Amino acid sequence: MPGGEIELIVANRIWLRLIGLMRLGPADLKPILFPRCGSLHTFWMRTPIDIVWLEMTEDGATVRAVREALPPRRTARGGRGVSALELAPGAAGALGLVPGIALSLASIAP
Repeated sequence: MPGGEIELIVANRIWLRLIGLMRLGPADLKPILFPRCGSLHTFWMRTPIDIVWLEMTEDGATVRAVREALPPRRTARGGRGVSALELAPGAAGALGLVPGIALSLASIAP
């Protein structure tokens, strides 16, 4: 991330893509990347989450949009050709993630 790194889970298996952060409490949330994912939902979530929509490139990614503190039982669309990064509420702002920021591949790889 700008000036730092985070460890995250890449949802590259169907079960992980289906479950994501569902039913986890705020203290248990881990950053999770959903490659090629233009929409998400927060049904069965116990807490709001931040969603960062990323445009992936060979060298890394660019933040396309940020949706902060999306409450449970909602949907969000990032558009075509994007990946989604789910974070704990407030994490996107704390990490300085805003549209236009470029991220290195090391920052988004497991």
